[in-house]
Order: sequence, then structure tokens, then C-alpha cells
Amino acid sequence: MASAERTTPALWLCLHAPNLLLDAVCAELAQPDMPFVLLEPKAQRALVLAASQNAQTAGIRAGQTLAQARARLADVRALPRATSTEQALLETLACVAYQHSHQVHPDGQGMLLEIGASLQLFGGLSALLQKISQALQTLALAISVGLAPNPAAAALLARITRVGHVCIAKRFPQRLHPIAIAHSDMPADICEALANVGVQTLGQLIAIPRANLLRRYGKRSVAVLQALLGERTVLPPAWHPPAHFQQTQEFAFHVDSTTPLRFVLKRMLQALASYLQARDNSVQQMTLRLLHRDIPETTLSIGLLQPCRDATLMTQLAEQKLEQLQLAAAVTAIALHAVPLPALPCTADLFDPAAHASLPLPHLLERLQGKLGAAAIRMLACKADHRPEHASVDAALSERSQLPRPTQLPSNLPERPIWTQSPERIQPEQFRVLSGPERIESGWWNSDCRRDYYRVQHRDGRLLWVFQDHAERDAPWFLQGGD
Repeated sequence: MASAERTTPALWLCLHAPNLLLDAVCAELAQPDMPFVLLEPKAQRALVLAASQNAQTAGIRAGQTLAQARARLADVRALPRATSTEQALLETLACVAYQHSHQVHPDGQGMLLEIGASLQLFGGLSALLQKISQALQTLALAISVGLAPNPAAAALLARITRVGHVCIAKRFPQRLHPIAIAHSDMPADICEALANVGVQTLGQLIAIPRANLLRRYGKRSVAVLQALLGERTVLPPAWHPPAHFQQTQEFAFHVDSTTPLRFVLKRMLQALASYLQARDNSVQQMTLRLLHRDIPETTLSIGLLQPCRDATLMTQLAEQKLEQLQLAAAVTAIALHAVPLPALPCTADLFDPAAHASLPLPHLLERLQGKLGAAAIRMLACKADHRPEHASVDAALSERSQLPRPTQLPSNLPERPIWTQSPERIQPEQFRVLSGPERIESGWWNSDCRRDYYRVQHRDGRLLWVFQDHAERDAPWFLQGGD
């Protein structure tokens, strides 16, 4: 007998950034405590669009003219909107949301995500909210959260909730009843018309028969109410992580030192880490571009020894690059670009008690390379040459991807010594032959090599590897290795 398919009730979460405009500007400021106002970009007069907290304390409000604002606080600074930073912050917020839900939709100054299908995966609502809260701590955003059975109600609850708090519609739709209609998406003219007849809360609006509401206030009033009650759902297009990571931030003022750049770059790399986490990807190469006004841009290539998505490690390496940089001119904008690699391989030992006791070797090498330079960290690499003294090469660790990979050795290859050295004369009476010869003929193009190699035992007990030129009669013996 076929059983009915069990469906999980929809549950929508809204992450709302009420102070997005201010948070974006603070992300650029070297002195975030400085009082400032943002101006309407296309207004005929200089009107205040938003004011920082210390400017609001002085009595400055949105809608005032710049002259009125400076009358209340003489040293308040007027700044343009940081639109590129606003977009970057929203994209990072979307990446955080995408780590916890496959269904993410931009919503003005926030993100809507359906979490009903994710509850079992993350261990319930409380555990999921805790994980989202921890992920949000890395963002330079003040967030309020709303939770409801439909996206419109979740967005409304997030807008009326204080920053840092979660508003949950435990009793729905009764939770909506005391909320003022003006907080919803109802057009202002309809709100005013309803207020004129004493209808100011959503509870009062719900009590009006739909036919009367439609006849007196039009289709828009009914559509807003239906969305809030979950009777109809209209969502913006779903968001998915782009194929490449690209983030640019323009500065409202010229930056002539690397210190402010480090602060901005740290936020960008945290955004990159969230992006990689959302895509379950890693990165091994990043490009940082510093734009100047009158000269060509400065480009820094940041390479990693192995795929990575750890924000702390990427930040350490990038900061080391900046420490070694002398700015040729003031910086007007900074851009970070990265192409993700496939999913990060899992190499950790689950049962290793010392797994986190020390810095992993690849991370240590990354730090040393960033501090001392790419050419300072060296390695031995195989080289396709039969002559022992030419069978390896000293190379920079950063060049290992360009070196030929060693092929699988044949099973009948004679035993090789543990260590080798440059050939050194040895007298035959100092050893006795144990096995051999093994003939090696190579190098005709630069130093002809025709040798017979033997495993011998020195009279002091050591096992050695010696050779003799087989083309010469009574040729001298040479020591080249041993165990």
C-alpha cells in the first residue's frame, strides 16, 4: 500500500540589515567613530539620507538639509553612499544564507531563506539559529531576524525587530495583529486612507471583509494582506553564488598607506571565505588590484601551496604581501578576484588527538613563504636523469607545480642508497664487494658517464655505494652514497 509523502511545513527566515547604508560607510572609515551623514545623491538640495549614531545623538535626522545638520553639529562630515560596499555586504550576507538553505532570495536590505527543509539537517530550529548567528558575527552588519510561515510575514517581523534579536511568529497570524499597517508593504496612500477611518493595525485590517477592502482600497491592499497571511507568495528571483568571486570597493577619500587597506582586505577575504563555503569550493590563487588615479594599477598575486578557504590564513598571507608593498600612489579603489577550485578535499584524521595541537605544515610553509619570499623556501625535486648526481634538482617550493612529476619506478630497479653525495675517491682495500655491478651509461651530451656501481661494506662496517669507470683499465674507485 502506497503511503502519502510527508512534507515539511515551510518556515521562512529573514535576515534584515536596517543600517546597511551606515554599515557600508563604516566599513571604509579609518575612524568609524567620526560623526557623519549620507546625502541624497540626486536631490536638488543637499538632504540627509542617513546619519551615524553620534550624529543622531546631536539631533541630526534624515530629511534635514546639510546646513541644518551642521547647525546642530559643526564638525559633522558629509559623505556619499558607498554603493559598491553595500552590494558587497549583501552578497556576503547571501553567501552566509546559502550555507544554511538552498532557497535564498534578496529582499531589499536583507535576505529571505526557507529553512523548514534544513531543520533536520542542522539539528532543529535552535541549533540552526545558533549556527546562523555565529556565521553573521564575521560580517560588518547589524542584523535583525524575523521568522514566520511565509516570506512576507518574516520580512515584516525582521523590520520591526531590534538589531541582534529574533522575532518568531509562534502564534500566527495573531502575532501580526498589533503591528501597525505602516510597517508593512502597504502603499503610503492606502495607509493614510485606512488611518482616516481608524484602521491602523493589521488586526483591524484583517477584520475587514475582503470584498469591502477590494472595493474601497483596490487590488493592491488585498494583495499585501494575502501575502502577509501566506495566501499568495511573490518572491524575487532566487540567488545563487556566481562562478567567480569578484569584489571591488571604491574609497570616498584617497588612501595613501597600507593600514586602511588591511582592514578592508580582511573584510573582503571573510566574504571570499563565505563564498567558498557556500559553494563548497576552495581557492589556490587570488589577484588583488589597487587602483590609482593617474598611474596604472598595482597588481598583487597571492598564491597558496594548497587549496584553502580559511579566512584567517588567507588574511595572514595577504597582509604579509601588503607589508612588503611600497605604494606608488594613493589608492582610490581595491578589487579582489578569485576563481574557485573544486570541492576542498577532506584530509584530516578524525581520530588524531594532535590534529589541532600544532600548525599544519602547509600553513606553516604558507606563512614562511609570505614572510621570507617565494624563493626562500626550497625543496628537492626529481629530475629525469640516470646519473645520481643529476637525478634531483633544488627548486623553490612555489615552482613545484611546474616541475615534472616522478613516474612509477620499475619493480626490478636495483636497491638504492639512503644518501648520496658528489663522487669522492676511495681506495679498494678499504671495502669488500657485496653485490654488483649495475651499469649506468648516460650524459653523452654534456659529461659522458659509463660507470659500474657496486654495493660494498667498508672495513668499519658501513654499507656503501661505489662505482668505477668501466671504460678504463684499473680505473680509480669513487664513493657516491651509502646506508
